[in-house]
Formats: sequence, C-alpha cells, structure tokens
Amino acid sequence: MMGCLACKSCAGQCPIKVNVPDFRARFLELYYGRYLRPVKDYIVGGLEFMIPWLARFPAPYNWAVGNRIIAKLMRRYLGMVNSPAISTHTLKGGLEQRTLPLASIDAIESLTQNERDAAVIIVQDAFTSYFESQLVLDLVDLLRKLDFTVLVAPYRPNGKPLHIHGFLQAFENTARQNAQMLAELATTGVPLVGIDPSITLTYREEYRKIKDAEVVNVMLIQEWLAQQREILTTHGKNCCRTTSNCSPTVPNGHQRCRRFVTGNRYSRRLGNSSKRWQLGVVVWLAPLVTKQTIWKPQRKYIS
Repeated sequence: MMGCLACKSCAGQCPIKVNVPDFRARFLELYYGRYLRPVKDYIVGGLEFMIPWLARFPAPYNWAVGNRIIAKLMRRYLGMVNSPAISTHTLKGGLEQRTLPLASIDAIESLTQNERDAAVIIVQDAFTSYFESQLVLDLVDLLRKLDFTVLVAPYRPNGKPLHIHGFLQAFENTARQNAQMLAELATTGVPLVGIDPSITLTYREEYRKIKDAEVVNVMLIQEWLAQQREILTTHGKNCCRTTSNCSPTVPNGHQRCRRFVTGNRYSRRLGNSSKRWQLGVVVWLAPLVTKQTIWKPQRKYIS
C-alpha cells in the first residue's frame, strides 16, 4: 500500500476490481487513529487550504523549495522531495486581463441564449490553478477561439489529498461544501469540466459514496470535447474556408508541408544545405506515415 499512487488502475483495468486506494484510505484512518501521524500527511492533506495564502507570496515559497539546504532538510525530516514551484503568473491575474468573470448564477443568467448554449464552466483544482496556471489560461484561450463561452468556477478545495492520506472525516466535510457550490452552478444547465483527471474523477467516485452529498457531474475535458464534434467540425470547415493552412486530407497536408519547408523563415535559417533537403523529405512523408501506418508492437507467444 505504501507504493500506491491512487491511480485506480486496479479498480478500472484489473478483472478483480479491487479498489486499493479506497481500502488504503480506510486503513490509514484506522491505523493513525491509534498511532501518531507523520508531519508530511498534515502538510499534503492541508495543501489545498494553504495554497491560496502561499500563492500571495510566491517568491519566498519558490526560494524555499528551490534551496538545496532546505530541500535536504525536508527530505530528511519530512520525507518530501521535489516540491513544485508556485506559478508567478497567477490565474486570477490572467482572468482579469481577459475580462473573464468567475462563474456564478448571476453571471450565467446575464448571458444571451446563444452564449449560454455554447457555455462551459471550468472547475478549478489546486494543482493546475496554482502550480500550472498557464495551462488553465491556455485552455481558456483555446476554448474561446473555438467560439465557446468560458466561465471559471470559484476555487474550492476538492479534498483528494485528504482522502489519499486517510483524513476521511475532513474529506467528507470538504466534499459536501464543494459539491454544494458545484451543484448550484449545475442547475443552470451549463456543463462542468475538470482539467486534472485524478481530481475530476473524484466527483464521480468518492463523492458519490458520501452520505447527503450533492451528486455533481463533472466531465473530463476530453469527454466534453468528444460531445462537441458537430460544433468543432463546423468550426473547422469555416476555418478552412478562410485559412490556407488547413490540411483535412493528405494531399493538402503535403501542400502545407511544402509551404512549411519553403517558408521564408526556415529558408533563411537552413539555406540550401542538405539539412533543408532532409527536413523536406521527413515533413513530406509525415502525413502518409501517420495516416496509413500505425506502429503496433508484435506480441510473441511462447508455446
């Protein structure tokens, strides 16, 4: 159990369907009900609650986790290594630059019908919002370029670290508060989408086991995009009508690759050397290889 990563492959792919993270959390709750917990459990379990305050002063925190002496002390006495740095470009600042409001009932009701039909709410989590804030902003920019109305839900602790370390009572209290907020947003009919898979899957598994907790449907970003095929296909056709850099077919892909190789910037950089010729051959063959040839490992059976 000490090597469990809480990835839940045992519950999803193993034929026996033994949920190791679940009974590991229950065991830790009982075990540390009698014995003293390590300090790192409290630090990791409370990370979602502390990170909004730590993010206000990212420079001292990043200096501390990047200092070799402090890193050695944390490894020796706390058992923690490779702590991530907080993003200096905050998500809040990025959303303000884009004049993007946080999701609320009033904000959703103020949308027009067309905007509401294309609306989506991104559910924040501590790890992407504070350690990879640029990832969230890139997703916002992408969805807005695809003509979706993007709203970002207010940050609330999810409780996943609490569950992993066996703080089940604290996890249930945190989950109820978070589920209540998300359930209010879900009543508007706007889909909820999560970024981090491990956090997002918590809403459909651990949350559903909590008594008197609101049932919230939060989809993975790839699941939601798969449901938008018609919109994305229409957007792609419109893009190809106005842009000459689209390649819906392999021959058009060759046209794009030819322009890529003979473009001014790359021509000046590579000149007429053999490297340019080699790059042209590779890029020319890439669409055919990726379209017609898919590498599959051959299985060898021993009789």
